[in-house]
Parts: sequence; C-alpha cells; structure tokens
Amino acid sequence: MDDPNHNHKNEPLREVSVEVLWQANLNDIQTYFLSDVARRVCWGYAMMKTEAPPVRINTRNHIHDGRHRVIAARLRGESVIKAYVSVV
Repeated sequence: MDDPNHNHKNEPLREVSVEVLWQANLNDIQTYFLSDVARRVCWGYAMMKTEAPPVRINTRNHIHDGRHRVIAARLRGESVIKAYVSVV
C-alpha cells in the first residue's frame, strides 16, 4: 500500500498505457480482483465523475500502488492513466 506521506516530487508524472500496465501486472490484478471488497472499490473508482489520483509504478511498469485505479480505468475504456514513475 502506498505511504500517504510519500513525497512524489522526485518521481516524474507520466501518462502510461492502461493496456501495458494491465499486461505487465495481469497475475496480480486477477488475484486482487477476486476479493468482493476489491471489486467494489474498482467499480467505485470506475463510476467517479472526476479523475482518479495517479498510480505509482516502477520503470518496468510494476504497479506499486493503484491496481484498483488501473482496473477502473480499463472498465471505463480509458487508454492512458497518469502514473508516478519510481526509479527505485
């Protein structure tokens, strides 16, 4: 889970392909989506009228924080999502 006190100022904010993140994290996403709670969170984000906060990924497109937001973006049919890219 993301640390809410984490400072993102040294991590560039980029638009990343939802499909690339989906494919790079498919096993984690499928396991995560098995939970009823996770499905409700994903649908909640999918129904939002405002943009969800950026996700956090590394340079290999592994999602550190935001699987539910990536799933929601895919449910909405979005092609890109904003992501902080960590070089660590």
